[in-house]
Amino acid sequence: MERREFDRKNEVESFLSHYDTAKAILKSMELELKNIEETIIGSIDYSKDSTGKTNKFNSEVENLINKKETLTTRLGNLKKYLDKVEIAMDTLDEVERKVIDFKVIQGKYYYEFADKLKITPRKAQSIKTKVIDKMVSIIYADDSNISCKEIYVINM
Repeated sequence: MERREFDRKNEVESFLSHYDTAKAILKSMELELKNIEETIIGSIDYSKDSTGKTNKFNSEVENLINKKETLTTRLGNLKKYLDKVEIAMDTLDEVERKVIDFKVIQGKYYYEFADKLKITPRKAQSIKTKVIDKMVSIIYADDSNISCKEIYVINM
């Protein structure tokens, strides 16, 4: 297996282990974007004459606009990646979905859930490996350089 494929498998598995958090972050980012937009609209006061330096007068609004642009880009990237993950998840059958949910998303050990699915822990491990391969091929079907490392950065 080449390095790039290995990295993508680890990336998808890592993203899935934070799947619920990513969905919550998406909602939080959408709310923050809405708040910024409302603040920008409320911050522009056309009734005042600008008597000071233009850059100082606009600095608060400019900072908000820059923050909005950065947040919009990150939000778009997270949505695209999450959409691709959800498309890949939609292709899974019930057992595959449950294996991914129990093992990767919830972080359980194979022996903790294999009996519930009426499979052996070894079979569950095999299914997980195949499913991750399948998901990688779907998520990276366009072979773009989308990386969840880029979109999962929460620094603002």
